[in-house]
Formats: sequence, structure tokens, C-alpha cells
Amino acid sequence: MGSFHTADYLVFTLSLSLSVCVALFSAWRNRHNATTHTFLLGNHSLGVLPLTISLVVSVISAVTILGLPAEMFAHGTQYFFNIGSGLGILLTAVVFVPLLYPLKLTSMFEYLEMRFDSRSARLVGSLMEILALLLYGGTALYAPSTAIQGVTPFPTWAISMFLGCLVTFYTCLGGLIGVVWSDVVQAFIILFGILAVIIQGCISVGGFKAIFDLNSQGDRLHFYNFDPDPTTRHTFWGLSAGFCFGGLAFYGASQFTFQRFSAAKTLRQAKLTVLLNIPAFYVCHVLLCFLGVIIYAYYQQQSCDPIAGHVIKSTNQLLPLFVVDVLGYIPGAPGLFIAALTSAALSTISSVLNSISSLLWDDILRKRLSFLSNAQSVAVNQATGSTLNPPIVTTS
Repeated sequence: MGSFHTADYLVFTLSLSLSVCVALFSAWRNRHNATTHTFLLGNHSLGVLPLTISLVVSVISAVTILGLPAEMFAHGTQYFFNIGSGLGILLTAVVFVPLLYPLKLTSMFEYLEMRFDSRSARLVGSLMEILALLLYGGTALYAPSTAIQGVTPFPTWAISMFLGCLVTFYTCLGGLIGVVWSDVVQAFIILFGILAVIIQGCISVGGFKAIFDLNSQGDRLHFYNFDPDPTTRHTFWGLSAGFCFGGLAFYGASQFTFQRFSAAKTLRQAKLTVLLNIPAFYVCHVLLCFLGVIIYAYYQQQSCDPIAGHVIKSTNQLLPLFVVDVLGYIPGAPGLFIAALTSAALSTISSVLNSISSLLWDDILRKRLSFLSNAQSVAVNQATGSTLNPPIVTTS
């Protein structure tokens, strides 16, 4: 699929360095306010905009960036029709935020102990969330590792180890504040990377009309399918229900989402943080779906099917191949895309690490280590976070 050149390495390195520097600056700026409350919840000092951006890029992982265009390429545009996610996010803002924010919790599973007067319910919920987050983090790390391996001489395991160590380093030093502001930087890298591919893809195909004409000729434009058959791959009913429950799972029942709206200054800002994720999520969804439509049109125009022709081994390699085909001649452009993909992974993994640290501390360690000072408690959280790198890298 091609290889990195000097400009690509430079763009990629600068992008990663910027994220790390932002986190390190946040750690330095808050060095005199070393408490677990600041480390895990930002001392309720973060604004709506950075929290909103951080939340949406934590949900939009590298797997989403690779998988959504591939889904559109392989199965058409029915997946584009997504109203369920917005409903799930809305329910989170209306039901979960007003319930949980006023309680001023660190772990959302403390609510289970308060509600059912059961320490066991809290521990079971917390341990299940930790396991789910570890698997989610490993999956998120695998996507950019395979993409980078395709354009560099480094093996996948070495890339996974490097990225895992990098994100663990700045997450453990910066805490939630560092993670949030790194996410903001990474969000712009992701946006620029995706827009660069979309714009050049449109130019290569010949504009919007050519794109939709080619997709129409290939019978790829399917927006409304109200078939009640549950065995059909994608229908209005299946997608609406699936996306709604998925939205509730990610936004209403996830520790990293809980930390974001809990870090807001007021209940109103906490609600607004979640509500603003509705338009932010749909912007990302539409861009990635449209990118899949562009990819199909491009290869239809070239009379080439990379999957059927065994040019690539899986649909996960489709977007990197397309980037090389349409942007490979521009110095640094492939590096920008890989930086965007990596940023999407790092934003997700940093949220995972910070969330697991908060669960381990509040649900398991805090009462047993109540004799520690604030600085020592923060050090324990940092040490706990650093031990999470091996299992995440291993699961990737």
C-alpha cells in the first residue's frame, strides 16, 4: 500500500508531539493542586466546549473511522440512516445526567451501592466495566497499529507497544484535564485528516454528481428500508433500536462519559455537554458515511474492487488503500491521515485509562488507603494507570 516518506514521518511526529505537549503542560499547570478530585474529575473546572469535544472523540474511535466507510462501501448507504444514536444521547442528558451529577460521585457504580445498599453490586458493576474498557482499549489500539504497519517497516506489536506507552505516559501525568485538552487537539487533527481525504476524493471522482451517479449505478443508495424482518442486515427498525441502545451504552452507562459530564461546573453545563454531542456525533457520522460513498465511486470509476480483487486482505485496509491512491502523491498527506487515525485511537485509550484508574481507586483502593496524603493518592492513581498498559497492548 505504499510507504511513508520524510514529510509523512514529520507530520505524524509533530501531531503526536503536540498532543503530548498539551497534556504535559496541563500537568505542569496543575502541579500545585495535586488531589485525586483534580486528577480524576478536573476539580469541576472544565468548560462545555472542551468536554463536548473530548467526549465525542472518545466515542469516535479509530475502529469507527476505518469501519464506517468500509461498511458503506460493502453494503450501501442504509447504515447512514441513524436516528437512534441521537435518541440515546438525548435520554442520557434527560435521565442520567440529572440523576448522577448532583451526587458528586467519582465512580458511577457508587450509585448502585447507594440505590441497593449493596457493596457487591457496586463491585460487580465496576469490575465488568473495567473488563469491557480493557477490551475496548485493545481494539482501539489495534486499528492504527495495523495501518501504520502497512506504511512503515515496523511490526504491529512494536507499534502497539510504542503507542500504548505514549498514551499511558501523558494520561498518567496529565489526569483528566490533560486528557481532555489533548482530546481537543486530537479532534482537530482527526477533522483535518478526514476532510483532506474527502476533498481530494471528491476531486478525484469528479464532484458530487459523479459520486452519487456511480453509487446509484452500483445499487448502493438505500436510505429507507422498513422491512420488519429481523434477519435483514440493516433496516430502519434494526438500526434505530441498535443505535439507541448503543448511544445509551456509550453515553449513559460508561465511566468515561460519566467523568466528562461530572467534570462540568454546573448541572446545566453537564446537560449541555451531553446534548451538544448530538450534532457533534452526527457531523462525524455523516462525514465518515460520505467518505465511504466516495471510496465506492472512486473504485467503481476505476473498474476495480479492492476486496474482490484481493488487493487488500480485509475491509479494514480499504480506507488506508484509498488514502494512498488519492493522496499518495502529496508529501505529508498520508502522514496526516495516519496521524488522524492514531489521534482517534489515543483519545479513546486515554479515556479508557483514566476511567479504569478512577474505578480502581474509588471502588477498590480508596478506603484501604485512606491514610495517604493527597499527593500520595495521586501517585497511586498514576501508578495504577501505568499498570494498565500491558493488558491493553496484549488485547490489541
